[in-house]
Amino acid sequence: MYCSSCGARFGGADRFCRGCGRARDPVAEVPPLETARALAAEGDLVGAARCIEAALDAAPDDRNLRLGLAAVRFRAGRWAEGLDALAPLRASGRDAIVEAYAGGGLIGLGRVSEAKEALDRAAALAPDDAFVALKRGELFCRLGIYPTALGELERALRLGLDEESERAARRLVRFVGEKSKAGFVRRLVPRAPRHRRTGLGRRALVEAG
Repeated sequence: MYCSSCGARFGGADRFCRGCGRARDPVAEVPPLETARALAAEGDLVGAARCIEAALDAAPDDRNLRLGLAAVRFRAGRWAEGLDALAPLRASGRDAIVEAYAGGGLIGLGRVSEAKEALDRAAALAPDDAFVALKRGELFCRLGIYPTALGELERALRLGLDEESERAARRLVRFVGEKSKAGFVRRLVPRAPRHRRTGLGRRALVEAG
């Protein structure tokens, strides 16, 4: 069970929270990720991160807690800290979702070649995972390879995403559509040629005078 205040895990005989000292209230106890999700929905990303960090103190190897902390850090734009949260999970290199999360963080840092390596590993491990396809779509958007990005995003939507990820995928699909439309218009209406100024006109006038 977990503390409803800070998210730390209660021991079986604990009467008070080891994280914040609050008296144990079995009725109010909820898992830390649920508490963090509620805080994040209210815009309190700092509180959400602290909630998960407190739980990690008691369970440092908990995969879901580390993924949750990385997600909160990434949402706050703290890409390096999110990657730090994932580092212990990436040691094996055999977890597709962890590699997909890492790929998203690396995209945020602009480390595109490393992001591609992580997402290629994720795709090899779980070729039909919707979240992996979504992150690959983000990568190809960043690279400006819009047809490939659109294919990955549409595949992610077909495979099925959670509500938040689906909204993100649909936003990117609209973005890719706008970019593709703009590129098509530019191809249809090429720029008028720019004439070089050589100075011959002025010289000709001087000679004529």
